[in-house]
Amino acid sequence: MVAASLPCPASLTIASPASRHPHRTHRRSAVFVFPTATSIVEPTSSSYSDDHGLKRWLLKTSSQWLGLSPEFGRGNRWYRARQYDRAVESYDRALDLDPNLRSAWLRRGQALVKLERYSEAIESYDQAIALREDDVWGWLLRGRLLYERERFDEAANSLERAGDCDRHRPEVWIYLARSLERLNRFLDAALAYQQALVLRPTDLDLHLRCGSAFTACGRDAEAAKTYAAAIAIAPRPRRPLGTLRPLLSSCR
Repeated sequence: MVAASLPCPASLTIASPASRHPHRTHRRSAVFVFPTATSIVEPTSSSYSDDHGLKRWLLKTSSQWLGLSPEFGRGNRWYRARQYDRAVESYDRALDLDPNLRSAWLRRGQALVKLERYSEAIESYDQAIALREDDVWGWLLRGRLLYERERFDEAANSLERAGDCDRHRPEVWIYLARSLERLNRFLDAALAYQQALVLRPTDLDLHLRCGSAFTACGRDAEAAKTYAAAIAIAPRPRRPLGTLRPLLSSCR
């Protein structure tokens, strides 16, 4: 005699002792529900249907949420190897996956500068600034490039914005002062050099440049103080300062 097979229920619930005796409690009371075939979610046709799409989604997600971008890292390696064209290609792929990757826009701009593609570099810096307007590096790199391209008015504007973002980077004030000098704004240039000297008080070249800017705008007393500080730093410098001593004497 063969026992008849019993059909498997769609959902089987095992009641706990507490449910059989409502006036008694059991510290291990629980309800167990076996999953059925219909409770397992199968991939739909709208899911990623190929490995390429899944890989692209994973890369984009890791870039946005974890700050990880293999293409960005590859671009940095090409940049260090001075393969700037390949670096740009890698940064482009990283930005295709995540257009909000600000560091990739900055590094892309630097690589484009190496390739002498200056207009594209400025556009890349602009994209980084659009993502974060208080980013000192975006304004600094943009201003330095404009200075090197002899677009001094635009350079000064960018570098002033960089100074507003971070007053503790001497490069900002040095490039700003040099841009202002080329615009014949010597007093503003001298004040920018003074900001740089706060951060680099023993930099002899900055003292000399600051003194020269004060002299150019007729502020001899401030120039004398600056030159005196330069002589105190390097009483026997490689660059002769003897010609400055008559100026110091006349300003006392």
